[in-house]
Amino acid sequence: MMDRRKEQILQAIIEDYIATAEPVGSRTLARKMRIGISPATIRNEMADLCEEGYLEQPHTSAGRIPSDKGYRYYVDSLLSLDQPGAEELERLAEELRRRHEARRLVQLAIQWLAQLSSYVTLAVLPGVSQVTVRRIDLLPLGDVRLLLIVVTDPGFVDSVVLDLKIPVDRREIMRLREILNRQLQGAGLSDLGRTIRQAIRDEMNQYLYDQMVEAVRQALLESDEDRVFVEGWPNLLRQPEFRQPERAARLLEVLNRPGEWLAQETSPGEQQVTVTIGRENREVVIQDCTVVAATYCVGGRPVGTITLIGPTRMKYGRVLPLMQQAASELSQALEDLSRPLRML
Repeated sequence: MMDRRKEQILQAIIEDYIATAEPVGSRTLARKMRIGISPATIRNEMADLCEEGYLEQPHTSAGRIPSDKGYRYYVDSLLSLDQPGAEELERLAEELRRRHEARRLVQLAIQWLAQLSSYVTLAVLPGVSQVTVRRIDLLPLGDVRLLLIVVTDPGFVDSVVLDLKIPVDRREIMRLREILNRQLQGAGLSDLGRTIRQAIRDEMNQYLYDQMVEAVRQALLESDEDRVFVEGWPNLLRQPEFRQPERAARLLEVLNRPGEWLAQETSPGEQQVTVTIGRENREVVIQDCTVVAATYCVGGRPVGTITLIGPTRMKYGRVLPLMQQAASELSQALEDLSRPLRML
């Protein structure tokens, strides 16, 4: 267990380095801490922290900078959270209240995050493995045309117009709607196997069966892979760590293909916010970055992630509450969106 004086010195170094991006020396630290510790004592403590792996010395004559281990200790044990202001939160809540489409809600949440954090933000929309049927509706568009609406969790709506060869009256439409909802509610693409298809076929004629089951399948396939939105690209280039063009280019290339690595670093789960620092990340190119991820939920069930990426020299006290609030507000907006959709 680290003693209190070492904790104070480690915290002061990390917060100074986050603010300035410059290595921190003992004299600078003694002047800023104002707690009566001499530069010589601070040097000795800094040497111990280096030996223990919490600090690094980039050059022989330079001051110290935090290591991944130092940042991890800071996040887990020393961090003071800087909660977003009421005006900032109200702006997000107001924007989300105005929207009525799930994909747009997710985009708005990460735009808000990118603006307030000054880092890059991403969001993963659930892929077909997670999407399930919530409700199916059939609306008549004439004697031989139907609008089939498929509402999937977490509130995405897809529809297709069916051109029928035979007229279908309203009573038959109600019967078909009841069959589809009874058999398919809660089902995902992988559930549309032989047994469930046979159960539907037994209750409607072959022609209607072919059209309707195929339409539902296509609606689920609209999410045939996780969709990723990215916001705040210019923020990346403003960070001192990424001013070298080659370094920035490598990171931009990786962020342009997030489907290849994002699921490895972040996955929805019971823990709402996760922080992965430096070499804790498996993707080599982002091993000088911190990845902060938060789950968003519908009905208490995690359905996707919002993610923030920046240098390990990140304003953790600012970022973590922003992530918590964005995930909470997004979850609430999706939950509100789902209520009227259940009435379709």
